[in-house]
Amino acid sequence: MDVDQYFSSIAAFDENIRFSEVSPVVDHVDEKMKAINQLADELSWEELVYELSVLNGGNKSSKHDLLKLIRDPLRFEFLSAIATRKSFPKALIEANYSADDEGLPKSTALGNIPDLFAKDNTTGVTIEVTLQTSKSQATNEIPAIVRHLAAKKKQDYRDDYFTVFVAKALHPDSQFMADFAYARDGQLISTYGITEFAKKMSHSSNIFDLRKEPERNFLEI
Repeated sequence: MDVDQYFSSIAAFDENIRFSEVSPVVDHVDEKMKAINQLADELSWEELVYELSVLNGGNKSSKHDLLKLIRDPLRFEFLSAIATRKSFPKALIEANYSADDEGLPKSTALGNIPDLFAKDNTTGVTIEVTLQTSKSQATNEIPAIVRHLAAKKKQDYRDDYFTVFVAKALHPDSQFMADFAYARDGQLISTYGITEFAKKMSHSSNIFDLRKEPERNFLEI
């Protein structure tokens, strides 16, 4: 009960306590791409659209023995990478979640990079996904998305890259901020719901097909 005695006690060095640097995250890139390619070949578009739609919630549940074991936010990034590979088999794909030694996802993409990047002979796209549905979706996601896109454009010396933002439920504030980013900085963020994105991917032959221009009435304000 003595305050001074308490702090003197906890300030004493404990021989059982040792601190060490955190081990760096190991990402098995080759195994990751092998797993993405394998599932892109194995799953039909009907199955992929269904598995993505499960993430909308409701009474649906995954029918895939492997996918149903992966927590939803990570499964969202994984399925998006699989759909991108299936839709654009010759595109360069960078999936930024980390994978284990079997190529299966173990943690979501870090905060300073897009969830996914794909590039073909038409253009390049950063793909960002979220299960957030509240008003904070706009402030948590859109500013970071704009930074990721700007950095990727600068890195590759390309002005034609754009972003696809896929949300479980797109909040109106997110759409407003996406349109504002285009009006102010020319950063195009094409927004999709999950099922809309899945169906669009199933009918796209090149990355440019994913572009959505913002509403004209916003640009004319």
